[in-house]
Amino acid sequence: MILQRDIIVAAALKLLNEVGMDGLSTRKLAEQLNIKSASLYWHFRNKRDLLDAMSAAMFEPAFKTIAPTGDWRVWLTLKARTFRTSLLAYRDGARVHSGSRPSESDFPDEEKGLEFLCQQGFSAADAMRVQVSLSYFVIGWVLEEQAAAADNVSVAKPDPKLFPYLTQALSAFQQNNPDQDFEFGLQALILGFDALRKIAEH
Repeated sequence: MILQRDIIVAAALKLLNEVGMDGLSTRKLAEQLNIKSASLYWHFRNKRDLLDAMSAAMFEPAFKTIAPTGDWRVWLTLKARTFRTSLLAYRDGARVHSGSRPSESDFPDEEKGLEFLCQQGFSAADAMRVQVSLSYFVIGWVLEEQAAAADNVSVAKPDPKLFPYLTQALSAFQQNNPDQDFEFGLQALILGFDALRKIAEH
């Protein structure tokens, strides 16, 4: 069997779900594929190169369906939601994606997105800031979500007599829907982008 990149990436994602980011290694991946570790380097220069390919495989199929058209706010909202869902679909998905960079094959889609935002009134620099800020927000959010899901440590509870507001806030927050909390932060960002865009127009 000729080993293809997509077969290696699929096996790596399967292994990721089994052992997590800390347990993922080229040695274990090679064992799962029944090959020697050195064979992987014909396809990937190093582990970071492999992680970049895994990251792309996580969300590229879903992103291909989100064209930069219509209301830019709706487009960014849908893109952020899809990004989060894609990262949550894999164990330690956010950790895998952290530090990844676009490849040349990503340039056409990146160009279309930036062009679309520039047509809505953003400068090229601000359009990039919007994209990066949104990406960092989602990655950071999912990092916390996935860390909390894997952490069974009990959380300290404040004395309600000494910290009444903190007690009330924590009680409400712990009962919140994670999706609603995410939407709150996401919409705050989108509204902020819109406000900055309008300021820049004047």
